[in-house]
Amino acid sequence: MFPFKMRSLTQTIDDEIHRAVRQEAPGKYWAFRASDFFARSGFASGFIALVLYCSVYVFAQASGYLARPEFSDVVQGFAVVIVACLGIGTISQLARDILFKDLEKIAHSALPRVVTRLV
Repeated sequence: MFPFKMRSLTQTIDDEIHRAVRQEAPGKYWAFRASDFFARSGFASGFIALVLYCSVYVFAQASGYLARPEFSDVVQGFAVVIVACLGIGTISQLARDILFKDLEKIAHSALPRVVTRLV
């Protein structure tokens, strides 16, 4: 329709606030991004490990491997992996929430400057 890309005012304001937050607190911004990544990957890895554990348990039960003593080592290994992944996800989520509050305060302080500059 148009030969150039159109952007809404809301999207432009959001991008400018995002840029202002990155410029005012780059350390907190990148710490937030890293903790967000670790929180998402920790919970996803914990879920995947839980699904793998359930599938290994079903196959072990079907093949009669549950009676062997080596299977307790497998169960302990999966338990350690699941708890570690969920622990990493939980701690990262708590750090993410704390950083989000700080970045939200910075964004609210930057909002009037961004709006007056754009409008």
